[in-house]
Parts: sequence; C-alpha cells; structure tokens
Amino acid sequence: MYDVCDYEFMYGNRMATVFKFREGMKIIGFIYGSNFELRVLTIGNNPRRKGFGRKALEFLRPRFNKINVTEICEAALPFLYLLN
Repeated sequence: MYDVCDYEFMYGNRMATVFKFREGMKIIGFIYGSNFELRVLTIGNNPRRKGFGRKALEFLRPRFNKINVTEICEAALPFLYLLN
C-alpha cells in the first residue's frame, strides 16, 4: 500500500495536490507550508470498512504538522482522531 505517487493540478486559482496509492486510493487537497487541507479521500474499487482510508491517512500524517478536513462529512471518516 505504501507505493504512492503525488502530482499537482490547478483547481480554480489554487494548486491542488493528489497522493495516489498503488491500490487505487487517492487523497486530494491543498498544501499550505507544513499543513494540508484534505478535500477528498477515495478508496477506489477497494471494499469499504477494510481500513484502506485509515492506512492512507496514517501514511500521510507524518508529512504534515496539521491536517484539516473540509467539505467531508465527519461520519465518512470515523478515524478523524488520526489527523491531529
């Protein structure tokens, strides 16, 4: 799961960053210095409730001092305590 590539694209007038994992998961958001604003977390075609989203965030967590979640329902991420 830890094979990950990242790339950027323009979203409106801001540069968005995508972290794409080999198994199909993606995390999309905006980097502000040492902080990350998470906008999208997808698990691709993987089965739900198998911990893929959680593992993706655990991999990403050491890269940033703070991760903020915006525009995602809290119920969709039951493991929000991992972020900060």
